[in-house]
Amino acid sequence: MRVLSDNQCEAAAAHGVPHHEEVREGLWAVAVPMPGSFLSYTLSMVMLHADGQVYVIDPGSEGEATVEIFRDFLASHGRSLADIATIVVTHSHPDHLGSAARLRELSGATVVMHAREQEEVEGSQSRLIAQLREQVAAWGMPEAEMRGLLDMMDRADYGEHPDIRADLLVRDGDEIAETGWRVVATPGHTAGHMCLVDDMRKLLFSGDHVLPTVNPGIGLSGSRDNENAVVDFLASLERLEPFDDYEVCPGHGYRFYGLKERRLEQAAHVHKRAHEVETILARDPDLSVWGIAEQLTWSAGWQTLLKSTLLASGLAQTSMYRDAVRAGITSRMPPAPAPVKSH
Repeated sequence: MRVLSDNQCEAAAAHGVPHHEEVREGLWAVAVPMPGSFLSYTLSMVMLHADGQVYVIDPGSEGEATVEIFRDFLASHGRSLADIATIVVTHSHPDHLGSAARLRELSGATVVMHAREQEEVEGSQSRLIAQLREQVAAWGMPEAEMRGLLDMMDRADYGEHPDIRADLLVRDGDEIAETGWRVVATPGHTAGHMCLVDDMRKLLFSGDHVLPTVNPGIGLSGSRDNENAVVDFLASLERLEPFDDYEVCPGHGYRFYGLKERRLEQAAHVHKRAHEVETILARDPDLSVWGIAEQLTWSAGWQTLLKSTLLASGLAQTSMYRDAVRAGITSRMPPAPAPVKSH
């Protein structure tokens, strides 16, 4: 994998926020901060069209601070918020969809979302957190750890999905007028996640489906089907094969070449986790989620995860894999990919 933006890469490593930068003529990556998150920013894409209109992908977290970022950026290029014609959202998580409603209010822009993802918007974050709290008691955690986790969840700001109805619902293969962007449905991270392809510029806007520095969570929808999420995610990675030579503009991290290498790494991670869980359950089919998680290979180590705000997410993912393995998902997964050597 080859880094294409030292600016973004250095910011990601330092947990900072990169400067805005031009990716192609008139196409900019505008960083929107994510306070309180282990990922410090969302990379919003902004096209300043020659006809004076502005097109945006993933406008970032809700709040007046985000609005000011867009207002100042557009003003520096002789544009205004009123020029925003279209806002395309790759998926409904607050750090991507958050400011869409406010920017639409200020500009009259058309908000575009995948038809399946629209179903996840209204109250889905509330449902997800409520489901998560219900699951905690069933995860088999020691009493002290469970109280600590529930307390941490009470104090955490998970964000809320804005209650928004998109103006235009799209499906796989649809094109976004005037932009040259084509929809590629990539369910897995959420049920209606989509990437956008710009064939003329050979760009892939990957949202949270393919990221350069982290493995995205799977099945993070309010009405998620955990078993299908694993299969969907792997199939969606395969669907991106035609764009392996495209530059990737992700929702977080930095721009890069090497899509094939990265998507196969992500697929291998899913295979490894699924087979780890399968092996553990073969020894003890009735083991709790907590008991499984203690034995898994975590990037930063189990003891580090115990002290992290990501503990709830890690246990939820463990629960998802357990349910998927029990449903026989490993027998239906495509073969594990062979690694790709870096050049």
